[in-house]
Amino acid sequence: MERYEPTWTHPSAIGPVHWDTSHPDFALAVYTDGSKLNGQVGAGFCVFNPSFSGDFQYRLDDHCSVFQAELMALKQALLWKSQNKKNVHCHIFMDSMSSLKALQRFQPRNNLVEEVRKLLDASVSLH
Repeated sequence: MERYEPTWTHPSAIGPVHWDTSHPDFALAVYTDGSKLNGQVGAGFCVFNPSFSGDFQYRLDDHCSVFQAELMALKQALLWKSQNKKNVHCHIFMDSMSSLKALQRFQPRNNLVEEVRKLLDASVSLH
């Protein structure tokens, strides 16, 4: 393995970092996450659209798993959407492949998965 040799660059030679602050081309973006750190479990989601942004956090019991935290974040986001932005087109982003796969199963093996699926079904409009 090669050893890393840091190089020095004069600050004036470094270009600026540009942040994309434009909003996505859909009305509402929701990002969910669940985590377990130092034995404590939490879930949350944040919402972005051109006129509103907000974040919501939930403390879960310490015995909960990361899987449960991820699903709880999605459940809370769906409940929030159904109460606040019911008829608004929404994209939900989550980083839990296990949760997504559990939601795809024909017969859920978990009560929380079933609750989330019902919320997903209730929030779908066919056009």
